[in-house]
Amino acid sequence: GRNLAFRDMITEDLGRSGDSPPETTPEQVYRQVREYTDRYPDKAVVAWHNGVTAMPALMAGAAQVLNRNPSAGHGQGRSIDRTPVDVFVQDRLAADLARMTPANDLVAAGQKAWALADPERRTVLIYAYDGPTVTLAPVLAGRAGQWFNPRDGRAVALAQAGEVLTKPDAGGWALLLRPA
Repeated sequence: GRNLAFRDMITEDLGRSGDSPPETTPEQVYRQVREYTDRYPDKAVVAWHNGVTAMPALMAGAAQVLNRNPSAGHGQGRSIDRTPVDVFVQDRLAADLARMTPANDLVAAGQKAWALADPERRTVLIYAYDGPTVTLAPVLAGRAGQWFNPRDGRAVALAQAGEVLTKPDAGGWALLLRPA
């Protein structure tokens, strides 16, 4: 029965102040964005990064992930909100991303990973956010690919083929796959 701004709710409910939501987990960001994109497929979802990289929201179908909050004094329009993920998307996914949707059947069940794919499943983006390996669906085995580190923008060529791929390290890595 009350109508409150987020900054008022966060103070009352979470005992903190400000316009920024509290930090959370990659799984929670993915779930939140995915619920909105599934429920409103004709709307562009803009998400706040919540202390994790932009990758969970991107993988759930978000149109944009904000890292700075101008209403909280971050940048105030004087700087562009650019991350390594923005550069990666612009350089490698811009032509395909609008057609890509979540396709988690392309990674093995139980993996800490999500997938996006175009309708033909020619361009596939996997984000494996934990663990040293990722297990792909057999249909993806043998594809050419490139690993991408969303934290620092580093790209590493995929050096192996198969269903079980070893990541460059155990942190979160994206893998862009295209037919060989």
